[in-house]
Amino acid sequence: MDPIAIHHPSSVIETMGTWSSAHHGKSGLTKLVQKSTISTSKAETRVLTFIKKHVPLTGVGILAGDSVHTDRDFLTKNMPRVVEYLDHRLLDVSLIAQIAPWWFPVKSSMRPPKTDTHRYDHDIMDSIAELRW
Repeated sequence: MDPIAIHHPSSVIETMGTWSSAHHGKSGLTKLVQKSTISTSKAETRVLTFIKKHVPLTGVGILAGDSVHTDRDFLTKNMPRVVEYLDHRLLDVSLIAQIAPWWFPVKSSMRPPKTDTHRYDHDIMDSIAELRW
């Protein structure tokens, strides 16, 4: 699936907090969403088309990633048709990464680095690498 950046006008961008403004400005995401012509509705349709190829039944897809509860909140509010394909369970990779050193302290130094771009394609690959770790 091609990367999707949902359009947000300057009025929304200006309401971001300090961390978000600095981080997303540095990564280029702020400019990308301002230039985008993709609405949330169009993005939902594209994501749903992709999901249906891999998850043909509603209620069974597992949403996974770092701090994935935030993603679930976004989807619930903005992409309810996508949420219909998700199970109620979540796989929070960031939690696993936090507790893994308790059981395997020697391997904690081998944790893979994050790209930290907040782009879904990089975030997915980062989460997969963390789960493998």
